[in-house]
Amino acid sequence: MNEEIKKKLERLEELEKKERARERWKPFVDMGNEIGQMYIHLNELETAAMHQEEAEEIASQYPNLYLHIAGEACIWDAHSELEKQIEAKENEYVKLEQRLTGEEE
Repeated sequence: MNEEIKKKLERLEELEKKERARERWKPFVDMGNEIGQMYIHLNELETAAMHQEEAEEIASQYPNLYLHIAGEACIWDAHSELEKQIEAKENEYVKLEQRLTGEEE
């Protein structure tokens, strides 16, 4: 009976250790997901800017469309700013990984 209880306690300790590790790495996983979402948004901004450029080209061929496009620079500015934010977030991500890996050693 004591041996069985001892094995169960060891198993419980092992599970608790895994849960603590999972919780410690959760911010890293969340940050990775956030970076992924940022890249999706970056691609969407680029696509939007390209469609806007295409619309301008079409509108220039058909003046009677009365299509007035404004804000092209704003889209590319937002794209550029998001690229900077992604770079900063990736640097933070690497530092967090290094810190967490160092804690495990």
